[in-house]
Amino acid sequence: MTEINTSQEANSSNKRSCSLQGANGDTRYIQTKYHETHVMAQALKNQHE
Repeated sequence: MTEINTSQEANSSNKRSCSLQGANGDTRYIQTKYHETHVMAQALKNQHE
C-alpha cells in the first residue's frame, strides 16, 4: 500500500477501502505477523536441537 495516487478519484477510493478494513484488517495483520514470527522461532529452535 505504499504507492501514491495523484488522481482525486483514486484517493477517494483508497480512503473508502481503508475505512472498510478498519480494526478487522489491523487484527488480521497482527495475527499474521505473530504467526510468521512464531513459525520462524520454531524453525530456529528445531535447527538447534
